Amino acid sequence: MSTSEQSILHFKEFDDAEQVRLKLKPYIQPFEQFLAQGELCGLIGDSYAKYPFSEPADQQVTLAQKNLTQDLFKRLAYWEQIGNLVLEPTFQILLESEKHLTDLNGQDNFKFHKSRKLRYGPHGIHEYRGKFFPQLVKSLINFAGLKPGDVVIDPMCGSGTASIEARSMGMQTISVDLNPLSVKISRVKTSVFDFDLASIDTHLTRFLTAIKEMDIGKPVAEYPWNKDDITYLNRWFDPQALKELACILNQITDTKDKKTQKFLQVCLSNIIRSISWQRESDLRVRKEITNYTPGMAIQRLSQEIKKSMAKITAYLSCFNGIKTFPQFTIQEGDARNIHAIFPTWVGKCDVLITSPPYAMALPYIDTDRLSLLTLGLLPRGSHRAREYEMIGNREITNAQRQALWENYLARRNELPKNVREVVETVDEANKRETVGFRRKNLSALLGRYFLDMSDAMQNALKMMRPGHFGFYVVGNNSTTIDGKRFEIETDKLVWEIGKKVGWKQRKMINMELLPSRDIFRNNKGSSESILWFQAPGEKLQRKAIYGATSKQIETLSNGDWDFHKENTQQHLHAIHSYPARFIPQIPNKAIQTWTSPGEVVLDPFCGCGTTLLESVILGREAIGVDNNAVACLISRAKVADYSDEDIKILTDFLSQIEEKLSTLSESLELPEYHNVSYWFSDDALKDLGKLKAIINQLPEKPGTFALAIFSAIIVRSSNQDSDTRYARIKKCYDQGNAIKWFKSRLLDALKRLKAIATLSKAQAVVHCIDGRNLSVIPDDSVNLIVTSPPYINAYDYHKYHRHRLHWIDGSVELARGAEIGKHDTFTRPKATPDRYFEDMQKCFAEWQRVLTPNGRAFVVIGDGIVNKTPVPVGDKFVEIMEYLGLKTADRWIRTLQKSKKSFNQQGRIDKEHVILFEK
Repeated sequence: MSTSEQSILHFKEFDDAEQVRLKLKPYIQPFEQFLAQGELCGLIGDSYAKYPFSEPADQQVTLAQKNLTQDLFKRLAYWEQIGNLVLEPTFQILLESEKHLTDLNGQDNFKFHKSRKLRYGPHGIHEYRGKFFPQLVKSLINFAGLKPGDVVIDPMCGSGTASIEARSMGMQTISVDLNPLSVKISRVKTSVFDFDLASIDTHLTRFLTAIKEMDIGKPVAEYPWNKDDITYLNRWFDPQALKELACILNQITDTKDKKTQKFLQVCLSNIIRSISWQRESDLRVRKEITNYTPGMAIQRLSQEIKKSMAKITAYLSCFNGIKTFPQFTIQEGDARNIHAIFPTWVGKCDVLITSPPYAMALPYIDTDRLSLLTLGLLPRGSHRAREYEMIGNREITNAQRQALWENYLARRNELPKNVREVVETVDEANKRETVGFRRKNLSALLGRYFLDMSDAMQNALKMMRPGHFGFYVVGNNSTTIDGKRFEIETDKLVWEIGKKVGWKQRKMINMELLPSRDIFRNNKGSSESILWFQAPGEKLQRKAIYGATSKQIETLSNGDWDFHKENTQQHLHAIHSYPARFIPQIPNKAIQTWTSPGEVVLDPFCGCGTTLLESVILGREAIGVDNNAVACLISRAKVADYSDEDIKILTDFLSQIEEKLSTLSESLELPEYHNVSYWFSDDALKDLGKLKAIINQLPEKPGTFALAIFSAIIVRSSNQDSDTRYARIKKCYDQGNAIKWFKSRLLDALKRLKAIATLSKAQAVVHCIDGRNLSVIPDDSVNLIVTSPPYINAYDYHKYHRHRLHWIDGSVELARGAEIGKHDTFTRPKATPDRYFEDMQKCFAEWQRVLTPNGRAFVVIGDGIVNKTPVPVGDKFVEIMEYLGLKTADRWIRTLQKSKKSFNQQGRIDKEHVILFEK
């Protein structure tokens, strides 16, 4: 199988065996071996280990679980190889390899790296102090047992590592940071999954050409900074370097594509330190004047762009054509107020993973000042105030120290006893006159840090679902008291703070600080720990309908969508039979509940137009999509706005049919296709040919209506058994039957049309296209989707409508080729439901695109059976939708009437899922 042919839901195929074999990365740290054990616990449960993080994982593991290989291949962080009979690199190894997926074919020669890779793909964009490492985040997501669509929250996101990992695994992510540069970097790195590489490459090529051709000796017409910032920047850059920076920024502004602009800004930020007079290896901003070579900024930026794009391109190639990833939100804001920043997410987050700023360790704003100024993210006059707001800040004035200490004394009882003891021990030791101002500040700063962490952890807890996990990666610090080293064990202190604000303590996992490529490695603390907490309450579980008990079904169902005693055949809904037809009461209720008049409703599987007709009658504009020309014909006939003249034309046509037929010549245009005479008698062909000929003489709207009625009698006029059985039986057809049946149905349809003709209706349009590509519909233009997608392994619309398609000049190829879930596909030996869900994911990705912000999708779907195996379609829809950023807002079970005929007798459906999604 070539790369282009692989499923977008599966990265790799594995042989079918009873066991899964795993091999651990050989170079990982001891604590990472515990994380490797933990992620297996989260993914496969107690069958692997009852007590997570209780022991390190073995170097090689054999699991007696069948069919786990694919999921583990995609998810595992610390495992190097996986397989059944043959071991292959895990997906994580492919991501870390920084090679294009096409370079990894023929993996006999694959070379495994021998040391950890922390800066692969977007993780390698822009240096950052105290950076999270991605495998840790991924393993914790695995341990938490998250599935695609779940929500990961990082209240202090730094450079966005947690956001990137969550989104790469199909989770939604929300994050906050007070540092504007952190937010900029995080947004760009997390958005790489949305890059159109070909488009960005074009913009980058133009940009690189433009800066290469710049006249760097020419004076700059206008600098992109205010007067005060220019004065400050002149103290930190060679004049030539500053001039080149101004020209580069102006060129970035001229770049048309916004994603490219932001990427270029981050690349520029990462080289600023190297072309400035800021000492490159120092945590603080100290000046070190060096010689500047003209063109250095352009050269280094060009190198940075190419290096970063190479990482991104190789990384994205491993995702094998997935075009849509879940939504993410990264906000500039204060973690202490995260519940106010994201009020709609309160109580809805599935895991928290964060690494808070360590106490008085890194002055982020101060260190990033040149990037903040150069990119215009924070003017120089605002730096001190923003630094003061940062958790873990270490720069305060005497007046601020006094105010902080008074605040600590007023709130000290909010902190655990051991925290108070540390703060007050440090304060007592530093009261002597001989102590320097930094030591004098320490107790006030510590008091403030722990109170800030208390506020941040308390409000983060409000964001969590009951029973879900929170992970804080916390580092320690130290000071000197009476000439001796005094350890400030921040991990143990924050551990107790978490308990005091309401988190349930689960486990502290000690971790060695990793050998780091960080340019500030000399400023790191002495040790770190992962603090594993749990929100109070029990996790809620929702099971599939197949295998569910009656009690579980009862819990989900409220009967609101059954409508068993309602008339489902009113007005134009009855003009044409259509199997598995939506009953009109369902879309009617959904449309009235979740839209207002004038808004737009889409049915991307519109079938015979039930949703569309209900929409236009209710004053909502309607869009219908179907790949079957018969469905589109019926839909257009139902939703057209007929004038009095149109109705008169149809009425006159009905009364003049015999007269019009008598004027036809003997030469008729009949559809020509294989075995047409096997399916129709000569008399039937002649009668149908005549009817089609006179219908073709009608104007467009009356002609469409009459052609839909004509389509309704074709199966009855043929030797096809029925609408739901494509088999030839011998029927007795008398000459003139088709004409008689057509007149009868047209008479009834005209009565129905006249009954609703006076209603004011909105406009509708119907597209006969493949629902996996809705490019005819603009982005963010649909308020509500109401639909019932094709059920898996239930029906072959193209087959049972084949004769109609030929008679109305529809495309059999489009109907057959674009049909999703068709019975023919899923009755084959060894068939699996994968293809159905791949097709539906493509459809859902289009829905996500066309829906307005806060738009909704209302879906009715039944579970199915493939190869005698139940397929929980509703649950899988939820998983895929949430993976794409459409969250589940509500869910019901609809019970079908016992007398309803199933069109798939092997997979009789007596219950359906009714699911509401929100963008």
